[in-house]
Amino acid sequence: MSVVSETRTEPIALLRTFIVSAHGIAYVDKLSDSGMRRHAE
Repeated sequence: MSVVSETRTEPIALLRTFIVSAHGIAYVDKLSDSGMRRHAE
């Protein structure tokens, strides 16, 4: 039973990590983009 639960939660954990990292990258990208615009002006 433990093997089944592990294989079932692993993809969810990976997906969660991917979503979090994707949000983090988008957030940093937004910050750097606004910073670049500020420097341009």
